[in-house]
Amino acid sequence: MLKQLHFHHPSEHLVDGKRFAMEAHFVHAGSDGLAVIGVLLVAGKANDTFTKIVATMPPEKGSPIAIDPAIDPLRLMPARRAFYHYKGSLTTPPCSETVDWIVLARPVEVDERDIARFAKLYPMNARPVQSRDRRFILSSE
Repeated sequence: MLKQLHFHHPSEHLVDGKRFAMEAHFVHAGSDGLAVIGVLLVAGKANDTFTKIVATMPPEKGSPIAIDPAIDPLRLMPARRAFYHYKGSLTTPPCSETVDWIVLARPVEVDERDIARFAKLYPMNARPVQSRDRRFILSSE
């Protein structure tokens, strides 16, 4: 079940060594634990859903806010759902190793002005890129 949607600037994942402007995390919790779907965001064509989310952001950092129920988070997903999967950790404290990660391989375009508005509020809210250690990264392609 989707428990939370949040964003990081810049992305917390790299694909072929490339970092992206932002990353959306769809946090799911169930009886088996946590799963997070990561969606990479790049500057390009406006995404109405992301624009609506950015428009509801408070002017200053603070507590989480409820999303407008009319916003469909699935509209932040790419049409093609190729992905990478690995067992990893939360990217915020306590950073425990309890997460099934699914990072979608195709980025979603969002308006550069929306990225800039988010970045003004959160210039850097991404965990530094971690080493792979002994993790196996599986690809659906």
